[in-house]
Amino acid sequence: MKTGLLGIAAAVLSIGLCSQVSAQLKPFEFDTSYGWNLWKSPDGRFQVSLPSTPTEDARTNNLPAGGQMTSHIFTCIRPAGNYSISYGDLPSKEMAREPVNSRLDRVAQGMANGVHGRVLSQKSLVIEGHPARDAVISATFSSHTIYLYTRAIFVGNRFYQMGQGTENSLEPRNQRFFQSFHVIAARHRSPANGR
Repeated sequence: MKTGLLGIAAAVLSIGLCSQVSAQLKPFEFDTSYGWNLWKSPDGRFQVSLPSTPTEDARTNNLPAGGQMTSHIFTCIRPAGNYSISYGDLPSKEMAREPVNSRLDRVAQGMANGVHGRVLSQKSLVIEGHPARDAVISATFSSHTIYLYTRAIFVGNRFYQMGQGTENSLEPRNQRFFQSFHVIAARHRSPANGR
């Protein structure tokens, strides 16, 4: 697998801003099998299980309603795939422009467009009472088919996006990445209907 190609795909996770099925996920019971560890971001107000300590990056983007959003991106590049989680706070003027569920509905297609790929599946979720979307996207880089597994979550005006890129299907340890996400010290609680 070409980690440079997955690095490009992981970077796209910060760009995106899915929806037939609704599900309530059960709390994740953390364990350290596979050598993974619980990693916390006090500023990001989340914790997640990762195979190594992530690198951090920040990018600032202009928003349609004016203003900017800085995305804080944490990435682990591993032989079995790349793992990325990002967060950013949308200004209230931008949040008022479009309902949360509409924003979440556009995430998967925006990511697929960014990597010239296609959305294979998507579904609506509620994560700890917050509206979310999961999607699977396929893209081809240098004749390699890459699968991007993504999760987008809104907690108030904070937008979280998780992603895992691999050339293989999801393994139990990869599912652990998504299931282990937990909001800590959240200041706002989003209604489950996403409005």
